[in-house]
Amino acid sequence: MSDTTHHIGFLRGNPFTSAHAAFAEHIKTEADKQGAGHTVVLTRSHDAKKNPLSPEQKLKHAQRAAPDVNFTVASGLTNGSAGSIAVATTSGYLAWSAEL
Repeated sequence: MSDTTHHIGFLRGNPFTSAHAAFAEHIKTEADKQGAGHTVVLTRSHDAKKNPLSPEQKLKHAQRAAPDVNFTVASGLTNGSAGSIAVATTSGYLAWSAEL
């Protein structure tokens, strides 16, 4: 596995759909081709009208839909892609990002 490259994808995934699962699998597939690690970050967005699933529920559905993908829920400090890329970069990774 590459020590310097880590593929990161970001999903609102609320609700989690087959398109989200395909996107997450694509992130993993591309990372595997390069011998790199991967993480798909689920946002913390949650409200009764537009985002009915809690972050924990989104994670549960995502893991069921794409069990081979490394999912995580964004921390309160890194809810968006820019924050997560900053964390990856300061951790020594060359970050690549895509959002759906």
